[in-house]
Amino acid sequence: MAEYLQVCLPLYNTTADPEAAESRARALVRTDVARHFFLGEMRTMDMLPSLHRIACPTLVLAGRHDPITPVECSVAIASAIADELVNLKIFERAGHGAHRDEPEWCAKEISDFSNRT
Repeated sequence: MAEYLQVCLPLYNTTADPEAAESRARALVRTDVARHFFLGEMRTMDMLPSLHRIACPTLVLAGRHDPITPVECSVAIASAIADELVNLKIFERAGHGAHRDEPEWCAKEISDFSNRT
């Protein structure tokens, strides 16, 4: 787990964030919980078949360079929600956290979406 956090986690985003590294260093990591999720629930969890039941406006944010949730997955998520309810935004210079890699644009998109709904 320590090696994963050190090697892989920084690849989730396209920009280095020293504050993120500091906050990760302060975080309590429960390796038994993470192991349970990664080796169990994560492998079988599939919410896609239920997404058609969403009945409210929904904003789906995706980072073009996301190594854990590729854009194709976000497109599938958006496609499962009624067209009139979903708004998919792909951030071209972002990884897993658009709010970290493109904070200004991400904040604008969320604000615009919130003001429309």
